[in-house]
Amino acid sequence: VLSRLHPVVRWRMAEISILNRFNAPLCKAVWGCGPASAEGVSFEELWHETGLLSIPMDGCRQWFRYHHLFQQMLQQRLSEIRAPEEIARIHQRAADWLENNGEIKEALYHLLQSPDPRQAASLIVRHRNAILNHENFGRLQIWMQRLPELLIQGNPDLLLLKAWYLQSRGLYEESFVLLETIDTLLAGGASVE
Repeated sequence: VLSRLHPVVRWRMAEISILNRFNAPLCKAVWGCGPASAEGVSFEELWHETGLLSIPMDGCRQWFRYHHLFQQMLQQRLSEIRAPEEIARIHQRAADWLENNGEIKEALYHLLQSPDPRQAASLIVRHRNAILNHENFGRLQIWMQRLPELLIQGNPDLLLLKAWYLQSRGLYEESFVLLETIDTLLAGGASVE
């Protein structure tokens, strides 16, 4: 089926295979284009030509996803036609759009695909108030576990979030140890966002 499609169509389908779900604006962001078509192929034209070989996720046919096996095959194809740094940029564009549209969990997933976890850490710090206000400590714990411990230990903001998590679990002594570490970092000139 794919071999009969125009190469640009195949590339675009492979690029959006990094997404667990997609819509037209997100695809355009991933492709790195605005409302205009990407290399002569718009989302609407792509949908009309192929149906994206996807499954609608809502009655309005706004959100779609690939069948998991088809998605895996397209991801394999993507790794064959794009360099790792290009794939990282695709994940970055997806994360930017998702964060701007309130999809923090999905944005973080894409940032964690990068070899540099500092952007993922920065996203967590930027949304710390929402995390704490909603007492979303379980999700915070999962996110923090995906970051390198060295990154957390050198970042007062992340340490403070970890201390909040520990306190929410009644682990006060461990929390106080982290607060002392934060004091030491700040005394040494570390900054907070």
